[in-house]
Amino acid sequence: MGKSGNFLLIVNLFFITILLSACSANPNQSVQSNEIEGIEEIDRTFREFYQNLGAESTLGPAITAIFDWKNLQCQYTENALMCFNPLATNVERFSLYPLGTAFDIQEGPSQIAPREGARIVNGHEIYSEFLPLYDSLYGATYAGMPITDVRFNTLEQRIEQYFENVGFYRRIDDPSGYVNLLAYGVYACDVHCRFKGKGTNAVIISENIELPFMPFLINLSDPASLGEPLTGAFAYENDQLQQVYQNAVIVGDPNQPQSIRLLDVPVRLGFPLISPGPQQYDQNNQMVFYNVDGPNGYHVPIVFDQFIANHGGRDFSGNPLSEVFMEGDIARQCFHNYCLDYVPNAPEGQKVRMASLGEQYLKSLGLSPDMVATFQFSPNSVNMQINEKAPTVGPGEEQILELVLLRSKNKTPIADVEADLQLTLPDGSQRTFNFPPTDTYGHSNLILQANPTVESGTLIAYKACLNVPSSEPICVMDNYLIWQYK
Repeated sequence: MGKSGNFLLIVNLFFITILLSACSANPNQSVQSNEIEGIEEIDRTFREFYQNLGAESTLGPAITAIFDWKNLQCQYTENALMCFNPLATNVERFSLYPLGTAFDIQEGPSQIAPREGARIVNGHEIYSEFLPLYDSLYGATYAGMPITDVRFNTLEQRIEQYFENVGFYRRIDDPSGYVNLLAYGVYACDVHCRFKGKGTNAVIISENIELPFMPFLINLSDPASLGEPLTGAFAYENDQLQQVYQNAVIVGDPNQPQSIRLLDVPVRLGFPLISPGPQQYDQNNQMVFYNVDGPNGYHVPIVFDQFIANHGGRDFSGNPLSEVFMEGDIARQCFHNYCLDYVPNAPEGQKVRMASLGEQYLKSLGLSPDMVATFQFSPNSVNMQINEKAPTVGPGEEQILELVLLRSKNKTPIADVEADLQLTLPDGSQRTFNFPPTDTYGHSNLILQANPTVESGTLIAYKACLNVPSSEPICVMDNYLIWQYK
């Protein structure tokens, strides 16, 4: 969403006053440029106020000098805009400016019933993990009122909530309770400030996806393993809700935590249910045996068993539906609540992952498009690779290019995406080809037939671009050599 025109006007006014004050500044003044580009000293006017609110660990460093605006004196920090009103009295003399109100994201009260004991302010429940930092900022006095419910930023893989004066976030891969402020100051100061921030706290306003099962997610050892939410919450049965993620579906009543669980998606999608059998292999064969019916059960690869143990155990996964089977080059085993894939060519630590069944489940429901969250394609959100059969091929040989498409944040595959390939020959002529849609694992192969008229020593340049809606083209460029070995 864009910033409002009025807000940009205010920012520009701030910038003009900053320039004027910088030009007329006394060299003996307390404001001096820091060694790190774009960082300034906290002006003496704000030193005590800044310290009381947590100083740099909370508000970030100062990123401008102090400047006058209307009847206020203000100074940007990375995460806020501190202002001083010399005409006010007592606590009202110092404030954090309500930068968040200009982000065009203010929401009405939540339609989901609040949890028992939840703190509701301005019609919004303040997310429990954000409360300690909110209270340390003296609540609404300096943090301002909440203007959104807690939300999940799919691009940045973080939980966040916007308030009038500051924004709170916690990355999914951060430990529980590790909460920081979003870089409101950097976002508002925009191109007029040299300081660019750490990146992880950047304000990136995206479509909101309500997360009624947030406490359940946070209690998981690795909530990112479920993938990104593909929908908001919608009706399931018996007054319960369901929410579809890339790799699993959560169901239950948010007000009754004991009811929240994973849905048996593999069963509902019709994955084969094979009767359990006797044990034939053990850990010497890299297998663990799961007994489910007396002496009978299923063999589970040790790497799958380790994943299950680290992700909620068998209560979370459910029992196996069958033994391991092959899906192309990938070994898969399905359990009642999710399937696991072993991808041998993936980097270490990413070889075992939940299979992406969420979109398949969504198609089976036939939901209206407005209920489904659309993945935001950008050069930063997509990991696009082109693998060649060989870097060098003979004049009479075909070349095979493999497109691999993954989400950058969690390395899960992106299916059903096409790409165009443009070949450029030494004479400047160009030929265009099309990659078929990527499969379930984010792969697509394109065979380039041999061209015997191309001479040995010719360098073939190519550029592959995704056919997706994106503010910037998502492309990869490379080349391969035609070479006659004999």
